[in-house]
Amino acid sequence: MVQKTLITADTAELVDYIRKLKTEESFLKARDCLVEICEPNPDPEVINKKLEIIRRELPGAGIAGLTTGRHSLGVGEGIYSFLLFENSRAEVFHFDCRKLTPKEAGNILRREIRYKDDIAGIMVFSAGVVLELDDFLNIVAEENVTVVGAEAGAAVNFSSPEKGATEKPCVLSDRADSCGILAIVFSGPELKMHVSYDMGWKPIGKEMTVTATDGKYSMSRIDNVPAADIYRKYLGVTTDRFFVDNVREFPIVTKRGGERSCTLPRGLR
Repeated sequence: MVQKTLITADTAELVDYIRKLKTEESFLKARDCLVEICEPNPDPEVINKKLEIIRRELPGAGIAGLTTGRHSLGVGEGIYSFLLFENSRAEVFHFDCRKLTPKEAGNILRREIRYKDDIAGIMVFSAGVVLELDDFLNIVAEENVTVVGAEAGAAVNFSSPEKGATEKPCVLSDRADSCGILAIVFSGPELKMHVSYDMGWKPIGKEMTVTATDGKYSMSRIDNVPAADIYRKYLGVTTDRFFVDNVREFPIVTKRGGERSCTLPRGLR
């Protein structure tokens, strides 16, 4: 596999880069091409124009990406990674969660991968799907395949505050989708995926006990009080409609079977 990455806010530069890429030996020898996108621009209309350019210039390529939420004015630089596979494949599945539940999407993907014996792993991007994403992941995990991924970010729209505090996060494939799941299935007899979970920092603060759960993964009470009230007690954050945005920089570290992982609220019930 060969990876080429362009960082730009200029669509003309993106076109020139792709056209040059198509003349290179690594592209000409590639069996499959995947374009991964990290897009800071919050405007779906602008995003869709960029996606149209990529589809036109690379009609056979898979496209998968998400908004990062790291730029507020819509003029930031996007990151475009072109993954060229000589002997492997990257298939992109886009599930519209306005038409399908995450559970239904998981069953569809499971049927697609059930008889593939050379899957290296699956990358999942999601937007607009909160607790129900677990339904999708649990079904896919039954096939004993490595799954990694990320959730799309929202961008604060300071330039037009009258239109609302944020733009909706989106996943990107054939179009920008604010309520969907992307699954990129990497496969190939020689392809390997190494997965490492590294928080990058040492957890601090009080150690607490999860005393009640809502299902397998959702914490409902911590130290016998509603889980969201922990943020009210220690950070003064109220459980209003801005709750998730206000606490996303303050994860709770959970320990299961001796392994630590980060947990962020994805919604309130």
